[in-house]
Amino acid sequence: MRVMAEVDRLRADGVAVIGGLLAPSRAERLRAVADGLRERYLRRDPVTGRRGFLVGPWSIAHLEHPGFYEGAPDWWFPELMGTVADPSILALWRIATGDEPHFAVAALFIDPVMPLSADLSLHSAAGPGGAGRWHRDTAASRSDEDERAELLRGGLDEAGHILEIALVPSDAFEYVPGSHARWDTPVELQARKHGTAIEERTQPLPGARRIELGTGDAVLVDTRGIHRGWYTPGVARRTLTLWYLSASRLARHPGEEHNLCRLDRARVEGLPAVVREFFQRELPGR
Repeated sequence: MRVMAEVDRLRADGVAVIGGLLAPSRAERLRAVADGLRERYLRRDPVTGRRGFLVGPWSIAHLEHPGFYEGAPDWWFPELMGTVADPSILALWRIATGDEPHFAVAALFIDPVMPLSADLSLHSAAGPGGAGRWHRDTAASRSDEDERAELLRGGLDEAGHILEIALVPSDAFEYVPGSHARWDTPVELQARKHGTAIEERTQPLPGARRIELGTGDAVLVDTRGIHRGWYTPGVARRTLTLWYLSASRLARHPGEEHNLCRLDRARVEGLPAVVREFFQRELPGR
């Protein structure tokens, strides 16, 4: 009943909080993995070979990449992949979206290590206090008219749902409830698309809600809605983000890459059966 109530809230508001999605002991183990991945990433991002804070100062992409686990404790990879393929999380996704989840992206939001004034990428993406730019997850090149028409048809093909799981308490995600099902107000449109100064792009919006999550809580988000992150150096953030491609999307876009080429087949073979089966159905040339 609790899950169905949150699914109803997701459909009405575009955002729903699922309290206690992870047990405290599991969240603690994942926090240890997240701390270790962050430390490795800041030294070297295995995808690009560069120092991580120069690649993406507030998020780590492609947590499935084998380079993160070379020389790492043996339990890190099974712990993280076991969460990605957890049957209860997959069931939540099915109920909420009405579609079958296929693995796409596991990422980690982190707190930046450099102050705003010293980090040029942060300085251009976040305002005072770390408030990020407002956006919908849609193609930036669309005209307002095309984007509005697609949204009101229930589309915006690039959009979908994400699940963010807090491994430490966090209020670093902000959303305008109901905006997933309507077009922008003039103030929202100016902030989201047409403002030229960072102060315009990060100004407070009426009705916006910063989502407060405790350790192990999660927020399920319809990314068609207007939202932003907060990227505040010195405020710890360890938020595991899972984005699954739906079966229907893959049917529409059969050539779409969903990062499975980065999975190490040998590591997948060593996972527990229920976890292994989820990933093996996805691996190219399975």
